[in-house]
Amino acid sequence: MSNSLAHILRERGVGRNDIVAIIAKRSYKIIVAQFAILKAGGAYLPIDPNYPKERIEFMLKDSACKIALTYKTDIEGVDTISLDSNLIPQTDNPQNINEPNDLCYVIYTSGSTGVPKGVMITRRNMINLININHNNIVCKIIKSNMQSIVSTTTIGFDIFVVESLMPLCSSKTVVFANEHQSNNQNALNELIIKTGVDIIQTTPSKLQMLISDEKYNEYIKIFKTIILGGETLEPELINQLRKHTKAPIFNIYGPTETTVWATNSAVISSADITIGRPIANTQIYILDKHQRPLPIGCAGELCISGDGVGVGYLNRPELTAEKFVDNPFIKGKRMYKTGDLARWREDGEIEFIGRMDNQVKIRGLRIELGEIEAAVSKCVNLKQIAVIDKKDENGRQYICAYYVSNDEIDEKNLRSELAKTLPRYMIPHFFIKMEHFPPNPNRTTPQKKKTPPPLS
Repeated sequence: MSNSLAHILRERGVGRNDIVAIIAKRSYKIIVAQFAILKAGGAYLPIDPNYPKERIEFMLKDSACKIALTYKTDIEGVDTISLDSNLIPQTDNPQNINEPNDLCYVIYTSGSTGVPKGVMITRRNMINLININHNNIVCKIIKSNMQSIVSTTTIGFDIFVVESLMPLCSSKTVVFANEHQSNNQNALNELIIKTGVDIIQTTPSKLQMLISDEKYNEYIKIFKTIILGGETLEPELINQLRKHTKAPIFNIYGPTETTVWATNSAVISSADITIGRPIANTQIYILDKHQRPLPIGCAGELCISGDGVGVGYLNRPELTAEKFVDNPFIKGKRMYKTGDLARWREDGEIEFIGRMDNQVKIRGLRIELGEIEAAVSKCVNLKQIAVIDKKDENGRQYICAYYVSNDEIDEKNLRSELAKTLPRYMIPHFFIKMEHFPPNPNRTTPQKKKTPPPLS
């Protein structure tokens, strides 16, 4: 099916580095589309069909997308090919036209200026991730006695690569959870028990949700490996998992800009969680503001170099030049400045501390709080606004918007307007009016004049 679709894409003019969108409901046909686009010579652009219409339109226009492959989704303004159409399987692969530095995929992440930015990843970057088993404990385990991985992640999130291209290129099985199974504990429980999946890879917050009901936790005992990444791993989750399984648990770290994974760590104890050590062909530096290495124990910016570092941001040369810089320690290599704070430990492990700016992650999805502030300011006239992330008593993250205004805002109308441009996970849970913001030397953030009600 991938070969058939690849030939169709070639006939429609898709060639090297041409961007083709995938806008599809959860189905194995997403994987058919991934391979078809790559075989045709193009780069795929994964877009969650649940994104607001305006956000999808922006991504299609900004990427100069030639064609969109769709499944149970209606899209306007671009040529489309339905994955629901009858694709007669072909055995012949299209002739290869690509080189290692051609694009593999483009993924849009939240942008601090108020618009998403497209991260460009090459085929060389992708191949490095697939082939990092030589000195990578996680990949060695996956490629040894493991046979299958369950896919529950949205296609717009970069770790979806580890649930699709990576295992299939290692001759493993992908058990593709549908929309209902990927978000329902009971349904996922039944799927995994039925198929006997070896591996799950997900974000800590999603796994926390999927194990919330004890009577549907039987499937946890089936896994031989649990891989967690995309956000901070809390000790309490490890303690909960250890009630059900003795399987190895791994903590993965890596921004989209460096091809999914940059470091990994085996979690031995909930009292000692790190992001581990760099994967193969990857260099990690902890630097001060002058790009000088810091000694063990001193906090600084975590910077990444190596074969996983992507090309940069699509149509954003200034931002690319700011974040993707020359490696001052290895001539001819580039280095990505993550904006994350970290420090080396004496045992060679890396301890993650937090962000240097106002970027956060909610359920593993990167969010620039500035993008939310810009979107709210476009909808209503405010004197000041500050959007921050908070946690409830159960450790669940949520977003709260504090504002200063002469008038009360119509929250229902505001949410409706925001839904036109922001994904649902970026719309604040609470809007709280303040009389004024107290000054803060680092960031204008309101003190707790009001406490939001607990999340239901």
